[in-house]
Amino acid sequence: MKIAFTWRGSTSHVRDWRRSTSLDLWAPLFALPETDWLSLDVQADASPLLEALGLPNVHDCSIIIQDFRDSAAIVERCELVITVDTATVHLAGALGLPTWLLCYSPPEWRWGREGEVTPWYPSVKLYRQPEPDDWTSVFERVHADLSARIGTPAVVAGPLVGPSHG
Repeated sequence: MKIAFTWRGSTSHVRDWRRSTSLDLWAPLFALPETDWLSLDVQADASPLLEALGLPNVHDCSIIIQDFRDSAAIVERCELVITVDTATVHLAGALGLPTWLLCYSPPEWRWGREGEVTPWYPSVKLYRQPEPDDWTSVFERVHADLSARIGTPAVVAGPLVGPSHG
């Protein structure tokens, strides 16, 4: 299963500290069998961070992304997009692609205060933090749902690097 992902947004965004995650939270997802992960992060330090993981199923796409057309070409070849609240969710949602949004609390107005759906993009499922800064429970739910989707038992692997943000 090919999955495009974005784990963080631009550091210049006023709420970036709320919406961005660290790669260690993604470790249990990356460990799921028969998954290929395509990173859409284009920040200058993305490549070294991804290379440091040393995982053969996690791929840095930053070298081929010049604009939104390039990102669109990548996500259109994937079966799923998992992203924090960045332009990626809007791109994938506008294209009608299956997308899981990792939504911080309290969310931006466009995502509403509750529920798993949004009127903006019918193909987007929201995974909300139950409380501010609780990324751990968000990733546990995503892991369980992704495991079910690919038909794998939901055994959670430990973090790859450093402490988590949740």
